[in-house]
Amino acid sequence: MDGSKNGRWQWRVRSAAIAVVWACAALAPLAAEALDRPTGKVILTVTGTLSVRNDAEAAVFDLALLDQLPQHSFSTRTPWYPEGRKFSGVLVSDLLKALGVQGTS
Repeated sequence: MDGSKNGRWQWRVRSAAIAVVWACAALAPLAAEALDRPTGKVILTVTGTLSVRNDAEAAVFDLALLDQLPQHSFSTRTPWYPEGRKFSGVLVSDLLKALGVQGTS
């Protein structure tokens, strides 16, 4: 390989390396938005075809992780309480969206 060909080859390798570094830097914020691991007692485990996991085969949640998702509330009467009660929590649709689940039913 003569000097000019060697120089072009080195330039291409350097250019490719720089492109990889830039790609990794651009994707770093996406990794930061991944689902954290629970620090408390696991109260919900979701398995199946998930795009986002925080465990080998599932997405596991403690109460703090669930509280980070959008919260919704409603009030209603139930057979267990004489007066109406307010219930709050995560919609299943919001949970599935956060996990990257796609489907038709």
